Amino acid sequence: MQEGWRLQVAEHRVAKRNAEALALVRQAIDEGDMSARVILARMGSDAGLSRLEIDQIIADVETNMDPADIETHLELRSAYDIRLGDLPYDEKARRCFQHHLRAVELGADPVYTLALARIYVMGALEVPPNENEAIRWYKHAIQQGSIEAAHELQKVYKHIEKLEKTSRNGQATRKM
Repeated sequence: MQEGWRLQVAEHRVAKRNAEALALVRQAIDEGDMSARVILARMGSDAGLSRLEIDQIIADVETNMDPADIETHLELRSAYDIRLGDLPYDEKARRCFQHHLRAVELGADPVYTLALARIYVMGALEVPPNENEAIRWYKHAIQQGSIEAAHELQKVYKHIEKLEKTSRNGQATRKM
């Protein structure tokens, strides 16, 4: 499959040229790309799929994917994010996060690493806030070249410093 086919699919979909998008996705599927199967499921009714067929595709990919396939992890993350798959709501949220985390651990682009750091800063359904993990992933995004991550990490450090100062001042006031 040619480089950039995912971008072409996205462009075709935005332009409402679903037949062209579908042809590219089916070609990638024929060439064995598991992530393309998830893209097909996400196309849903535009690809002529029923909800049952969509859920079956997601389950099959989840079971048969290569655990080191970053693109498939990212596509499954997106599918679970829009709540595809025949799983309870909370489980979809958990798997969405797990696939995101795994893709970043495997070396996904810095934009995904930065997004992971933000999830840890704020917390999300099934993911409690965790400053240490946030800092870890901000640093990783910086190592990957994200200037935005460097700016955000500075803000996190300032926030932590402010909280610690407020905490120290509160303790000093109580001792008086």
